[in-house]
Amino acid sequence: MFAVVRIKGKQFKVSENSIINAPLMDDIQEGKEIIIDEVLAVEKDGKMQIGSPSLENVEVTAKVIGMNKGPKVSVFRKKRRTGYKKKTGFRAKFTQLKVVDIKEKS
Repeated sequence: MFAVVRIKGKQFKVSENSIINAPLMDDIQEGKEIIIDEVLAVEKDGKMQIGSPSLENVEVTAKVIGMNKGPKVSVFRKKRRTGYKKKTGFRAKFTQLKVVDIKEKS
């Protein structure tokens, strides 16, 4: 069984006990459980349900493991023959979630 969910504009394919790196959620503490209502598709027992745009009777429960930073991305700019060089870096922050349960709402 798996589901496709949307978290802060990004889509993730999740199954039970899977760990995903979602965009940073500042307002949620580590160790708390969150409910993801925006489920786009669910596959159960070989049958696929697809929402338009989302399914209302399915929810995904996830537990916040922690807040981390991604790998460093280096950005280098150069203009030839002028001596212009500029190097900067960027590390995206993300929230690590562990999917606990995929279930239908009652």
